[in-house]
Amino acid sequence: MKSSTMKIIAGILSLVITLQLSTTVAFATVANVSTYSIAYGDWGVPTPFHHHRGPSYVLTSFIWDTLIWKDHEGYVPLLAESWEVEDGGLKWVFKLREGVKWHDGHPFTADDVKFTFEYLKSHPYPWGSDEIIEYVDRVEVLNNYTIAVYLKKPYADFLDHLIVQLEIIPRHVWENITDPLRYTEPEAFVGTGPFKFKDYKKGAYYVLEANSEYFLGEPVVDKLMLKCVSNPAIALQTGDVDAASFYGKEVDVVRELINITGLEVVEGPSYWVLKLIFNTRKYPLSDENVRRALAYAVNREEIVEKVLHGGGVPASLGIIYPGSKWYNPNLPVLSYNVSEAKGLLDRLGFIDRDGDGVREAPNGTKLSFELLCVKRYDREAELVKVQLGEIGVALSVKVVDWKVADSLLDKGEFDIAISGHGGILRPWTPVDWPAHTYVNEHLDDLLESFYSTLNESERLKYVYEFQQIIAEDLPVLTLYHPKTYVVYNSQKPVEWFWTWNGIGGGVPMWWNKLALIKVAAPTPPITPAAGGYGPPTMIYVGVAIAAVVAAAGTLLIYLRLRSRS
Repeated sequence: MKSSTMKIIAGILSLVITLQLSTTVAFATVANVSTYSIAYGDWGVPTPFHHHRGPSYVLTSFIWDTLIWKDHEGYVPLLAESWEVEDGGLKWVFKLREGVKWHDGHPFTADDVKFTFEYLKSHPYPWGSDEIIEYVDRVEVLNNYTIAVYLKKPYADFLDHLIVQLEIIPRHVWENITDPLRYTEPEAFVGTGPFKFKDYKKGAYYVLEANSEYFLGEPVVDKLMLKCVSNPAIALQTGDVDAASFYGKEVDVVRELINITGLEVVEGPSYWVLKLIFNTRKYPLSDENVRRALAYAVNREEIVEKVLHGGGVPASLGIIYPGSKWYNPNLPVLSYNVSEAKGLLDRLGFIDRDGDGVREAPNGTKLSFELLCVKRYDREAELVKVQLGEIGVALSVKVVDWKVADSLLDKGEFDIAISGHGGILRPWTPVDWPAHTYVNEHLDDLLESFYSTLNESERLKYVYEFQQIIAEDLPVLTLYHPKTYVVYNSQKPVEWFWTWNGIGGGVPMWWNKLALIKVAAPTPPITPAAGGYGPPTMIYVGVAIAAVVAAAGTLLIYLRLRSRS
């Protein structure tokens, strides 16, 4: 009897231990993930002096912090825990967090913030430098953790266009560096952000390691990898990556991924525009009527239908996204009209004189251009080539990579180009970026008035006229706003979200670093199918354990009484 009793008790205890282990596993499912991978490209060395587009900026934002950041709802404190504005918008006071450390252990202080502003004035490369030079008069250190920024003139978007995207760099690292573009020593990657730079292999990957002492909390992943993958959809399905971006023509892929268990699909805002950029320094593209004729011949609806398959909409002619509060809904309509395009060129004297199907200018020069694009937009380029061919304009398509394209556009070494960018919730110049061949002093004056005026109705007047000029003068023809998506592994403790008004100054990307911080990231739902327990289930497990223990006690007493009898 004694032996049987002990076996029964041992069995009960085994059950209790099993339940207890189950609860331990449940907690482990929300503990740190050792490695989390994101599908990425190669955007070069990740320092604040090397990013030139949104993806490279977002990468550096994991390593360096700004004074203020944004989540899905609005501004949130980061290196600055509070701020206030004085003197009619000419003085901004920021109270900084105490106890923050750089990755090398040095304390972060107000001296670093003051140094950052001053260093970028003398080394104007990264985002924010132009605004600092134009608007910032001086920065004063009031104490170790308080600074005052004095402006030369009011700047209505001081927070949203400068402070939220200005990455603060350590004085002790950079103060003796005279050429920041060439500085890539290990110290160049010292920031205060949630991740530390570990490794970069060109064309393959970036590796970041968690900063366990991050002031907002420990990251939920120990290692963050950004991988260069040729097919993000396959990489997601095989588990090679945990999250990836899709937009525009990739909507067909998204429609397939949405039905796969374990993958979450979230559509984001289309704060991005693809443009046909004209080199307005070159004849005959310097003639706005020639640009208008070409614009009439481009069927934007056909491009959206044949290339995007419903993954976008024809873009606003004034560039600014229709969902922005600054969008002008009364812009002129430019409908596809081949007859109007041909008639306009005829009246300008561009006629096919030799019958070869290509028009000649009055001086005999062929109406022929090179169309520059990157591989991603070669289909759009071929459609534009066919469409302009119908009105006697010849195009030859030249496909290059992003860096080459941006460099050629920046130097003005192109005829027509297809390129795009985000940050289209507000106006900015050059409107033909990444080129800057278009010059319009009145447009510049309107932009200056828009940013230096604090009255919102006045600002609307300026920004409406700004868009009107672009729509009429056509230095660019906007093609479409693509739909954007993030697809990620829902079984891991990271729940991505879209940032209010875009990351930094308006980057339309989903990978906000706050999603990777334990105290900041929303808690993902844990289901039994995923191998874990949600909080209510944990209560049920506790009740079950208590019941089993009580039953064991009752059985033991019963067996003892029975043995005595």
